[in-house]
Amino acid sequence: VPVPGGNFSVPRYRFRPDTFHTCFLVCKVWYGTLLPILWRGYQFDAMQHVPRKVVERYSFLFRRFTSIGGYDGPFHCTLLESLVLRNSDWYFQRQQGEAELNMSVECQRELVRKNPGLEILDWEGDEDEWKIHKRLSPLMVKDFEMLDNLQDLTLGVWDGSNGALGNVLRTVARTLEELRIDEVIGFKERDITTSSTLTGDAVEVGKESSDGPTEGGDRLVLGHVIVLTVPCFSNNTDLIYLAGCCPNLEQFCLDVAVSSFDMTRLANTLKNHCPKITILTISDGQEFDLEKTEREPFVGALIRGCSLAGLKRIEFTSWVFKPAYRDVLRSVLAHSATLEHVRVDYTRELGRAFYTKDILQVLVECRQLKSFIINGGTGKSVPAMLEILKSQPWGCTELEVLTLDIEEDSSFSLNWNCDLKFEEVDDEDEDEGRRGARHGGRRGRRRSKKRNDDNAPVKLSSGESFMGWYYHARDGFDDDADEVPKSWLRELFGMVKGLDRLLFLTLNEMTYTRSADPGVMAVFETLYDRD
Repeated sequence: VPVPGGNFSVPRYRFRPDTFHTCFLVCKVWYGTLLPILWRGYQFDAMQHVPRKVVERYSFLFRRFTSIGGYDGPFHCTLLESLVLRNSDWYFQRQQGEAELNMSVECQRELVRKNPGLEILDWEGDEDEWKIHKRLSPLMVKDFEMLDNLQDLTLGVWDGSNGALGNVLRTVARTLEELRIDEVIGFKERDITTSSTLTGDAVEVGKESSDGPTEGGDRLVLGHVIVLTVPCFSNNTDLIYLAGCCPNLEQFCLDVAVSSFDMTRLANTLKNHCPKITILTISDGQEFDLEKTEREPFVGALIRGCSLAGLKRIEFTSWVFKPAYRDVLRSVLAHSATLEHVRVDYTRELGRAFYTKDILQVLVECRQLKSFIINGGTGKSVPAMLEILKSQPWGCTELEVLTLDIEEDSSFSLNWNCDLKFEEVDDEDEDEGRRGARHGGRRGRRRSKKRNDDNAPVKLSSGESFMGWYYHARDGFDDDADEVPKSWLRELFGMVKGLDRLLFLTLNEMTYTRSADPGVMAVFETLYDRD
């Protein structure tokens, strides 16, 4: 039964198999057929109201097991394909007693060890251990020795000291294809080249793989990993150098909130050791003041220098704009011959995050571009921005998605019944801080007023067509979106007139499409909309 949205912590569904119960009564064949389907997946948050004895009785049928919080069982499942073990959040703390807040690490280890057929493991260690004793549970190689088919591994809140993380990765290297590391402390770059035997558990394994012996007999090689996600937090920045262990890496994702490492060195590592990389995803999860950052991460060096063959997708997201991010759009041009998807998103940026001319250069030079999504201010009015974007012919004739979510200064929405015309100085001159105080503090703009009903604010009704474009309302998303003058829409739609493959066009949270079918918006939300 789906649960209405609203709070991210509310379970996505609630386990109420009334229809199944009715079907069970038809005959034994139906019962035997439907029972394994009903109990194929276990999810604690949705099934916590089910009596534990019932869960235990049918746990041998589980193939997917998800416990965010939860209790210790017992569980009799030995054929799991997917296992997710994470700490509870405030929702479960309120719903469950303290003794039942989280499954114990011992029970978690038992579940992992008796399910050798796991293909997906998302495992978060005991967070309470850190809160109470200021230490994390250690990674143990024995937990992974029987996982001969593991393809997707996510680890978080663990102690990987004394080579433990390196040895765990050696153990699963033969089959592992996707690796995500989050807050694993104690890993050192030297662990890549040395297997540790300092503890009885951290045995030296993985010296050879199906691809042959590793360099020096024990160098960590993750020969099948194509997706690697690592954080950058102060306790362990060395995790980023796991990228050098993945010769077939195609997608690299990292968070640069703590940037006490050399971006150029990381770029060279990717360029020299990961020749197949085509996707680079960078995020800055820091929400605080710049003073709390050790130094601003110059991600442009990483973007420009990480690949010789050229990237196909670049995504950069940050809570706030930082001066060091000014060259992000310029840096993507190093891959203009191959780029198909670009996304640059400043979640809380309402000011001047982009130069409009940099946006134009991406549209002009990236001829393979299929989607271009930016979110952040340009410091210009919408008419002025559109005027600049029209000043050169675009090279991206295959463009399918264009999103321009730029927050306009409030001084430009004081009188909608005006034809606003601006003469603008160069972006670079404005950014030097030589901004005039006139007209709401924006330098070099002259405003002329002319009554024109065509500039009255409008909001296309759902399904209404304008110049061959349709607007379809999305529940809970476009309700607060701004109305815009039709003259803006004429400029916007006229600007993209020659782009025959363009299907989705967004301006300040209003998404338009060439399709009259409202169902096409589901495609946009699934593939491109991540808000």
